[in-house]
Amino acid sequence: MSRADINSGVNSVSEWLHKVMPQCQFTEIRTSGSWSLLSFKSKEDYQILGTSFMTSGLKEFNSAKLLSIEPAEVVDPPRAYLQVSLDTTSTISVLMEVITPFAASFPFLKACDTQGQGQRSTPVEPPDKQQQSSAMASNIQSSMAIILMFEGRNQKFALRAKQAAMNSWTINIADPYPELIDSVSFHGIGMDLPLVGLKTGCPQTGVQLVVFVQKHANFKAMVRFYEAVIGEKPHQSEEKLITEANVALFMLSARSELAVIYCPQFSTKTHISLALHIQVKATPKVKGQIEVSDGFWCCTDPEGNKVVLFSVLK
Repeated sequence: MSRADINSGVNSVSEWLHKVMPQCQFTEIRTSGSWSLLSFKSKEDYQILGTSFMTSGLKEFNSAKLLSIEPAEVVDPPRAYLQVSLDTTSTISVLMEVITPFAASFPFLKACDTQGQGQRSTPVEPPDKQQQSSAMASNIQSSMAIILMFEGRNQKFALRAKQAAMNSWTINIADPYPELIDSVSFHGIGMDLPLVGLKTGCPQTGVQLVVFVQKHANFKAMVRFYEAVIGEKPHQSEEKLITEANVALFMLSARSELAVIYCPQFSTKTHISLALHIQVKATPKVKGQIEVSDGFWCCTDPEGNKVVLFSVLK
């Protein structure tokens, strides 16, 4: 079947269903490529749809074939989150040992299985000693990080997170830029996972997603890129000398921020396993963006970090 045939069939799903099931009331919310998202008015309408499909009444139309009917999951994703693509030698379990004291449910980090298993729900083995030693010897850190900001009254949970990191993590960096953020220590395992920063004594609980700028000369371009993507100017921006830390903070919600930081004490590098997902309000206009599906676009920032832009249905 040609793609033109498929598109023709999919684009006529709504009209076709109205003809074969005139007793049902539904709205076509979105259609793209080879699928359509429909919302039916009542439970009875859903039952009629399912029965008709199971009895082969809805199998073929035009020159296309209806292959499956699947439920749509209603989610409320954060404005931004990090996605880690794992293989058989990566680990997410050690990372979660540090994050769990902060929050048992943590929507700002998602793990995907590169072996085609989807989102990983069970821990995999941590990296071997050779990988860990290599990460330490290179002195090059991941270009992305998550800072967990612990409220003052939750210090016992901050201590648990720090102890978990100090026990088994190989990269521990205390206060890399004390002039910017007080009481932050970064911990990591290797290049294929984000660094995790722990900040204590905060006025309220919160999360910062961090993109480290590799070269001072790129700081302005990086800030402009994320300003265009988020659709807002940073609520705090400090561009200083190459020998000093530079920072731009974008407010994502009442308790989450995106930080673009150049830190001369850090040597960072992009990694293919990390992707920053950012929710956009309208179709983005970013140089080099590729639409991978309806409402999803892939691009890279000026330093090559993978960025996925997505929109949600209202």
